[in-house]
Amino acid sequence: MRTIVMSIGDNKVADAFVEGLLRLQDPNSDMSGQQHQALALWLVGMIGSAACIDAYIARPTKSCSCKPAKKGWRKAKRFGWYICPVCKKPSATVVDSWVENMTTMASDLLPEVVFKIHSEEPKEGEESESVA
Repeated sequence: MRTIVMSIGDNKVADAFVEGLLRLQDPNSDMSGQQHQALALWLVGMIGSAACIDAYIARPTKSCSCKPAKKGWRKAKRFGWYICPVCKKPSATVVDSWVENMTTMASDLLPEVVFKIHSEEPKEGEESESVA
């Protein structure tokens, strides 16, 4: 798995990108196939013209399960996280807290955007507006 860190110079464009991607990936979306495709094309065009990739980081997905924990953990040369000397995997804390560890010096705004999108969703029985 990889984590991509991008910069988008215009905050409104960045917000629109994140909201659009979340809507595109929503399994409960009521978008038609045509709306879905139009939004996907719009997102690709926007990112192609507005984004700059700042980092492309390997993200661990499997953790050490050695019992008892072993001594002698070392920093992996290629990926930079500390790994078990036996199984060569990082600790469960590193895997489970990856985003939190990456954003310790910043505020992750994603929960704010997710809340905004869900608060705009029509209640049961209400009509929804077109997204794209």
